[in-house]
Amino acid sequence: MLDKLCSTAKSWTLKIFLGVVLASFIIWEIPTALQYQGNDNLLISGKSVLTLQNYQVALNDVIGRNSYSIGRYLTQEEINQFRIPQIVLQRMYMDVLLDEEARRIKIGASDDSIINLLGQDPLFKGVNAHFDKKRFIAYTQQMHLAQNDIFSALNRQARRDQLVLGALGYIKAPDTLYSATLLHQREKRVINYLELTPALISEIIDPDEITLANWFENNENRFRAPEYRQITYMRMYVKEIARPQDVTEEAIKAFYEQNQKRFSIPEKRTIELLRFDTRAEADAAAAELADGTSFDRLAAKKKQSLTLIHKGPITKAELPTPMAGEVFALAKGKISAVVNDLEGPVIIRVMDIQPLKLQPLDEVQEEIRREIAEDSTVATLRIKQKQIEEARFEGMTLKELAPKYGLKVKEIIIDANGRTPDGKNVDDMGNLAILIPYAFRSAEGVDINPLALSDGFVWYHVDKVIASHKRSFDAVRNEVITAWKEQEIQRLLDKKAAAIKKELDDNMPMSKVAAQYKLSVVTERDIQRGKVSPNIGKEATIAVFSGLEGATGISAGADGKSRIVFKVISVAEPLNTNIELLSQNEREEISVGFRNDLMQQLVAFSQTAHPVQINAELYQRMLQQ
Repeated sequence: MLDKLCSTAKSWTLKIFLGVVLASFIIWEIPTALQYQGNDNLLISGKSVLTLQNYQVALNDVIGRNSYSIGRYLTQEEINQFRIPQIVLQRMYMDVLLDEEARRIKIGASDDSIINLLGQDPLFKGVNAHFDKKRFIAYTQQMHLAQNDIFSALNRQARRDQLVLGALGYIKAPDTLYSATLLHQREKRVINYLELTPALISEIIDPDEITLANWFENNENRFRAPEYRQITYMRMYVKEIARPQDVTEEAIKAFYEQNQKRFSIPEKRTIELLRFDTRAEADAAAAELADGTSFDRLAAKKKQSLTLIHKGPITKAELPTPMAGEVFALAKGKISAVVNDLEGPVIIRVMDIQPLKLQPLDEVQEEIRREIAEDSTVATLRIKQKQIEEARFEGMTLKELAPKYGLKVKEIIIDANGRTPDGKNVDDMGNLAILIPYAFRSAEGVDINPLALSDGFVWYHVDKVIASHKRSFDAVRNEVITAWKEQEIQRLLDKKAAAIKKELDDNMPMSKVAAQYKLSVVTERDIQRGKVSPNIGKEATIAVFSGLEGATGISAGADGKSRIVFKVISVAEPLNTNIELLSQNEREEISVGFRNDLMQQLVAFSQTAHPVQINAELYQRMLQQ
């Protein structure tokens, strides 16, 4: 829900920088803000003002958008639970600072820019993806918003957008930052580690009754019966109502001829690849090849068998970008120049080329038949969806509608994790995984709009809410014993891991420690930030980068139950930090972060130059509502 609230910011300015303001200016903890008494002016910065009316418009807009997104009106309890008024006030605090900066440098907003903002708003787009005036009018009426207030808010937003776009919009991070990011992301580490599993702990005997009862009392909430929902649901998917048998052979052939690129099998190449430790070594090898030394002789000289250096057949997409361009430009049998690769320079020989070819029609005709049928069914799906909604409005239930439209209706009782009261996972989890979060936000007995999915609709109705409740000690005694033993095993594993780490820190060789505890030393290579090493798990992968070469550490293992005690053996920086190795998306993410830092400085400057004054009387009155 909170993600939805944050997404209500209409401009990219707020989407990018809202977090900066939330971190810096929490409304009720602003020591620098001046207290202002007076009329309905809520926030003042310099000569710029946001009034109580502006706040009410913004609040109603946020509530309305989130109500539309979940298919029902938010309750007052939900509005308070998710701190919507506070979020709106926090956003307005930054807005008034930007308004004053825009005013000081005389930024204006044209009617075209306001119309553009309104036209881009997905909430007001119709079925043709264009602005729908009727949707706009219906929304403003339902949320009690005056159109003039909406246009006034858009005018202010357009000026803020121009300010930020002009100041920061086209700034990119310097190349030095890109290179530093590559060094950080692509550094590789090697560790030796010992894994301590629960099997190392001797059998834990049951605790006495007093210990067990006291432990249950301190952990009673772990054993509560979860909240359950009794749900009736019905689905209608394109695949289920499509009629592939009605698609003609002529339509299939026409589709095939119009989409030949899609049915093309890409060119593949088989290569042999010699990798070198340094560029100097690779250049020396290239010189030998130029002087007449054969590729096979060079491989033998490096003691690399042709079997090990053989790769493929592979497509261009399967190779790193610099290497792919070089390999796919060579003719069969030709040898490349030295190519810089992330793992070190390489020289490549192309052994075989499988040219691009077209899949025969008879191999793909059934796939085409299904796609044409499903595409032609989309219109039918929307017609049926509208008919079902009209019937529901007239009082028909899902159970009554299902046979009329040839659909299946199901009833189930589940918790928020998709488990039934007997603890089993439901069979239809593929559909319920999408449905469950919405069902648990819905009130009992309320008719809800269907979930619109990419391939159909799901209707649901919460028939009954079964509240969470405490379970007695006697009812869960066996579960309590099992949980107590599991916690005790984890405590003993932590104790043993700490003892092992101390011995390693006292310079005892890991092999000797391993022999002492009857463990095996394991080596994990090529560990990188952001790439989970499956043998040690996410937590250990992160922990490996918490110290320098030679550092030791303890972490949970890949299964979350074992312990990893490790020592960093080596740290290797990437040989190549060419910024071209970063994708366009990665470079843009770095630039966004860079602009965030600059934006924080702009906001701090604005706060110093023209501090925000808060109407304390109005603010206190709002908090009491």
